Amino acid sequence: EVFSGNAFQPDGEFWYILIRSIALSGISNELKLNFIRLCQSNNPKEREILEGVIEALVDIGCEDSASILKGLLGHQDPFIAELAEEAISDWE
Repeated sequence: EVFSGNAFQPDGEFWYILIRSIALSGISNELKLNFIRLCQSNNPKEREILEGVIEALVDIGCEDSASILKGLLGHQDPFIAELAEEAISDWE
């Protein structure tokens, strides 16, 4: 049997690390932001992933990332909204 029923399932911590790594990589900001937008839209309630998204947006530090970050201010999870607010105030 090539595949077992216990295949690796990445968790939030895995995605957090991957998102931050992409943000710090040498690829274009456009590609970084495309990846981050996908992660954000496909996981709107996953705290660890959204924490990675927020930190990655700060890592990228461009106008588009600031715009995405501001969009998280009204997030349904108060923790994520507060984290976004803190990131913006640290940025300014």
